[in-house]
Amino acid sequence: MSLVVDDINIHTSITPRTEFKKGIEGATRNSFAHSLYAKSKLLFTKDPTIESLFDEIQHVGARDTDFQLLRSGSGAAYGLYKARKWFITRGDLELTTVWLIGAATSLAQIEAGLAGEIIDREVIPQGQRLNPELFQVIYTDLLNRKKTKKAVGAALDTAEQYLQRKARRLFKPVLEYLKMEGEERSATAINHHFDRNHGIDNAVMACEYLADIEVIDKLSTPVRLTTRSQLEVDELAFFYDGEN
Repeated sequence: MSLVVDDINIHTSITPRTEFKKGIEGATRNSFAHSLYAKSKLLFTKDPTIESLFDEIQHVGARDTDFQLLRSGSGAAYGLYKARKWFITRGDLELTTVWLIGAATSLAQIEAGLAGEIIDREVIPQGQRLNPELFQVIYTDLLNRKKTKKAVGAALDTAEQYLQRKARRLFKPVLEYLKMEGEERSATAINHHFDRNHGIDNAVMACEYLADIEVIDKLSTPVRLTTRSQLEVDELAFFYDGEN
């Protein structure tokens, strides 16, 4: 369908109702796709089920929040690992800042999730509203002030301390899974579980972080290279008994 407005061609496409409903129902809560639907406005429909779906996507359940926080927490951990690497090994303040500002997006998603809000597509302003002190240090000052080793180091420390304080809440699904298993689980098994059941492909990053802050234990477990192989090698594994 083509619509002409002030001599400008605006091209739109018509999505079949079944595909449209499938898109809404399949959107992971508090993901970009979910935000796209939740922030849009339904102008007209003759199908009451579509109206019900739009009402439903305005709400995010507790379990949905748990997995959104896991995704965002893992993203923040990865970004902060990279920022710390460049800060220590190269003393490169520009690259440290790039990774830190990237991590700030994940930290803003965390703030929105903890506040029970739907994550905006432009989430940094949301984080600034919810936690102005944090984002003044790790975002605004980094952009607007001269980058010195002291200032960048302080911003990195602040972000890392924030993540560590929130770690048990952010990575709650991982801790619950490891505690329920009651024995060490390989990195492959962990990734397979969270990818297959929850669409999360970076759960091992959360485990690495939790091990580094000594909440869970990192160890190794024997694994065969193939199902018929007699040769075993060591694979990274993690264990949590709920006592740390």
